This record gives sequence, structure tokens and C-alpha cells, in this order.
Amino acid sequence: MSAIERLMNKAVSPHRLRIKGRYTRPPSYGVYKLTGSGDVGKRHRFGNHPVREHELIRDYGECEVVALFLDRADAENLARHLNL
Repeated sequence: MSAIERLMNKAVSPHRLRIKGRYTRPPSYGVYKLTGSGDVGKRHRFGNHPVREHELIRDYGECEVVALFLDRADAENLARHLNL
């Protein structure tokens, strides 16, 4: 099993999360794929969900959620592997 597959198996369903204010409960971290055209640098980004998602949409026009995690390190590792 690849590192990406192992990390994807740790992802949580968005239905497991509740939005409270600007963040989710429990705290969650997303990996996002920038889907717009043009030079955006690294195609996959991560950060606090849903705040980072809103920032990316504001800055780049659109993005898609690849996976959500309860552990920030898992989100960071997946984004790093997807950007290789």
C-alpha cells in the first residue's frame, strides 16, 4: 500500500464534523486541490478546515476538497506526497 493510500485511509467523513463559528468540532484539517487554470505553484494545499478552503477560493477562484483529517500532520503529509 502506498503512502497516499495509507493516508487516505485515515481521512474522515465530512458528516462526522460540525461547523462551530469559523472552525469545525472536532478540529479538522483539509487537503485541497487547486482546480483553476494558470500557474498556482503547488497544486495541493492544506490547512484548518473550512477556513483554508475559503481562503483558497478567495485567492484562486476554486478548489476541491481531497480529504479531511483530525490530525494536522496527516493533512500536511498527504499534501506533500500529492505535490511530488
